[in-house]
Amino acid sequence: MGDSRIIIPVFFGIILLTSFSASQSAFAHGTVDQSCEKVTGANSSIGFGEPQGQTFVPTADNIVGVDFLISSARDEGDVILTIRDGINGSILGTDTQIVPSKFSGSIWIHFDFDSIPLTPGNTYVLQLNEPDFATTSIGGTNFLVDFTQQGCTGDRFFRGAVLTCCDLIYRTYSVSLNSPPEIEKTLVEGPEQIGIYLPDPTTYTFEISYMGPATQILDTVPAEFDIVSLTPSAGIATSATTSQGNDNSAERIVWDVPAGTNTLLVEIQTIPSQGGGHKDSDGNPVTVHKPTSCGELALNDGATAFEVNDDGTLRLVEVINPDTGEVTLEPVVIVGPSNSIEVEAVDGAKLCVEIEDEDDEEVEIEVD
Repeated sequence: MGDSRIIIPVFFGIILLTSFSASQSAFAHGTVDQSCEKVTGANSSIGFGEPQGQTFVPTADNIVGVDFLISSARDEGDVILTIRDGINGSILGTDTQIVPSKFSGSIWIHFDFDSIPLTPGNTYVLQLNEPDFATTSIGGTNFLVDFTQQGCTGDRFFRGAVLTCCDLIYRTYSVSLNSPPEIEKTLVEGPEQIGIYLPDPTTYTFEISYMGPATQILDTVPAEFDIVSLTPSAGIATSATTSQGNDNSAERIVWDVPAGTNTLLVEIQTIPSQGGGHKDSDGNPVTVHKPTSCGELALNDGATAFEVNDDGTLRLVEVINPDTGEVTLEPVVIVGPSNSIEVEAVDGAKLCVEIEDEDDEEVEIEVD
């Protein structure tokens, strides 16, 4: 029906029949536990129906993520999802996601949670909220959630009243906490061979993938590189140098990760060499970038996942040195270290620069 809409009053609210776009997949982690995906194109204003949401009865003992199929008839804004132990029950978790400005059809919006314990067979509630809902323009400037009357497990509720006729279009995700955790790194972009003394920086992107319980992952990028960006699928990733004041400072990655299957994209770039005496073939000073010697070059150490306390801090245990009796506090490893990604630093044949060594003798090196 394109962008046309038929508005029909029903159940204290409205139904909007709109186009649906299934091309955009959910940004999810874990395994789908409960869902209703019988898409019919019907949707309803989130704000007008508050408190509005969906009940579900899990078979899993935890929940780590939720998807809802949402459309937009307004500018960009927040949608809040609250997981409750019953419609008016206690709050178990809350997540806020930004829904884009007006777009065609409906898209999956994914909400992330740390692993929330559930009791299989009990009834729980997924409650949606549009905090800046425009009450004066019902259906015209709102976010809309898709629903169906074809029957799924659970029930929709609208303005606090259960509607056994309908279900929202949704998915819940869980993780098997008994599955062995996994951690792995892969090279996404960048050359497998890198020239030494290059005039321009070389950029690499690699991915750390992790499946398991909530954790803190540590990794180190060697001193030849700067971290350009960290893009986690969930959680918070930060970096800091391991020493100060020179170009021999490695950078430590710290990634606080919720339970489930998640990824971290890391973009790094070679740094300028701080040594002096770099000249081109005409004797002019030039800036060159690391590496400055041939051989294997690691893009990072192996990433390691550690146990965390309820407040997200590393869990430390006492370790006794059997030889000295000394007691130290050490983090507990969940899994790792992972594989390390390595490339090869080589001489090239495109650019010729002259490097003055410590004895002021000029050495001609050919590089890419």
